[in-house]
Amino acid sequence: MTLTRNPARFLAILAVGGTTVLAAPSHAAPEEGKTSGKSNNATDSDANLALARQRVQAGDAFTVVLKQPKKGSATEPSVTVLVGDQCQGAPATAPLPRGSDELTETGPGDPSRSLIDMALGPGVMTRSFDYSPSPANTPNLRSYKLPSMAVVEAEIELFPAVGVALPVVGDLGVGGRYGHSIDMPSLTADGRTFLTHSHRWHVSLLYRNRMGSDERLRIRGAVSYGQQQFKLSPQDTRAAQIALQTPSVDYPSIKVQAQAGYAFAPMTIWFGAGYVKPLGGGQIYDNFRDPTLHGIDLDARVDITLGGGFGLRIASDYRRIFSSFNSSPGDPYVAGGALEQLTTAKAAIRYVH
Repeated sequence: MTLTRNPARFLAILAVGGTTVLAAPSHAAPEEGKTSGKSNNATDSDANLALARQRVQAGDAFTVVLKQPKKGSATEPSVTVLVGDQCQGAPATAPLPRGSDELTETGPGDPSRSLIDMALGPGVMTRSFDYSPSPANTPNLRSYKLPSMAVVEAEIELFPAVGVALPVVGDLGVGGRYGHSIDMPSLTADGRTFLTHSHRWHVSLLYRNRMGSDERLRIRGAVSYGQQQFKLSPQDTRAAQIALQTPSVDYPSIKVQAQAGYAFAPMTIWFGAGYVKPLGGGQIYDNFRDPTLHGIDLDARVDITLGGGFGLRIASDYRRIFSSFNSSPGDPYVAGGALEQLTTAKAAIRYVH
């Protein structure tokens, strides 16, 4: 059992039925035996823990002593924090209420303070592509709908400075995601066949933090660069004749994203939103004059801790790419704009350390 804190914020080991002391080196050492009076008030406990955390973040040496009463004892569990020579006369002992999820079994790592976070699993993707309706639209515009397509996705995040006793630095990381479809055929109404392929990837700069007195509220931010491609390859001569009319796309893009989550054992629920700026559109957009593209991302997921560092991730995301064209009468392809919608739902095995 470990407290869900990293060393820079709160470092401790729980020994059932006894006392364990863990000291962190710094410029000063706490005086032996210096503890303050014990508080039984929940408000005092929160204030004491906050005071200790502030001193640890300021760089003071600290020692954490956790006491778990023996089985059957009426005594409450408590944690005593000794912080440098300032601990003299300061309240630094905070009782922990029974059942408090401050004491959480986290296996090899607390997911919100992990060094590495990985997930791999299957999913299902849907897609639609439609043009803005207008009497001026040329008859060679083809909408597209894909009810479902199997995909496999992998994600990884790395926070190399976790545990560094500097504000913000320990919460910065890098991440990546890659997804690939299991290719399948698409058919036009008159029987022309295309092979349907999709893949997407991105690399990200990440920031994460925990907020609130109990730190159940989690926030994350990301700036990403990536690509999403959807390609329709003709499989017969008749399909090749209309290949340029099919909505094959290639979106290199930059995305800015924010997420908020709430943790309650054994899971954390997340919701997020982001702005996507495509830097290109691919084949179908080359048919139109001066295309302008923008997009939004919405996502939701549930991370469930199973123990031993393993867990489950159930997630869904929605991307909406909307575009406008500066078409003129007489152009080979005339439309006011287009809308593409992509939805992915997946279940993955997760590992954190």
